[in-house]
Amino acid sequence: MATNDRRRTTYGSGTLYALDPTGITIPTTEAAAKTFVETYCTEENQLGFLKNGLTITIDPESLTDQSDLGEMKIDLLTQENATVETAVFNVNGETVARVYPTATYTDSVMVVGGLSGVAQDAKLYIFVEANVQNGKQQVVIFLGKNTSGFSIQWSPDGVQPFSIKLAVEPFNTQGNLFVMVLVGNLPMLPITGDTVYTISYVTNGGEWAASYEAPSSYQHGTGSDITLPTSSNITKENATFAGWFETSDLSTAVTTVDVSEDSGNKTFYAKWTA
Repeated sequence: MATNDRRRTTYGSGTLYALDPTGITIPTTEAAAKTFVETYCTEENQLGFLKNGLTITIDPESLTDQSDLGEMKIDLLTQENATVETAVFNVNGETVARVYPTATYTDSVMVVGGLSGVAQDAKLYIFVEANVQNGKQQVVIFLGKNTSGFSIQWSPDGVQPFSIKLAVEPFNTQGNLFVMVLVGNLPMLPITGDTVYTISYVTNGGEWAASYEAPSSYQHGTGSDITLPTSSNITKENATFAGWFETSDLSTAVTTVDVSEDSGNKTFYAKWTA
């Protein structure tokens, strides 16, 4: 008689990374996992920030039987089925294309479906939990395929969680499905996508032009570069605007915020000449 014993583990907030597993060895020690995270948890590989955490479900199947008089019993584990469920908060076309085989994303246009018989290769996924306990963070590593499709929700407040369910595959000949390891002293991981930063100004006595609103935020990796206010946007009595500078000593001039390179909150300082 076959039996099923479902086991479920839920992790909290964190970041998910996805990449091609070709040529990559999955670590099985804390030291190796730390090097692994530092190497592969990059901005390029980041899939997104999670909504409602990450849930792992393992459904083992067993064969249980006994002889007629009960002299001999067997209870064999015959199969392990595992899935990972999560929702990515900062979804875009590139996110969908990376986890669904018939999705493509080119020049800001996403196309889904229309191809039959498309081969789907497993992706290497790395989850790094944001919570730090006793100086360590939970890292979960696995191979997964998106065999259940996805859902995207557009709600009145503009939030677009991208819900996915991944079928987990063994990553070695022993049939291991997951590596779950607490790793200490992880570096600050790179950020991407919809991370919003503020732009502040020290005008040094200057005043904004009527009805003008200076750019006050930017998104790393999203949209066009931000052009800082010019002399037509800000004035000071008996002085000429000489540009914006990155530091209060007015040593490094700047005219734009490069969204592909810059990150972090920005403060710019106005320079005036008589």
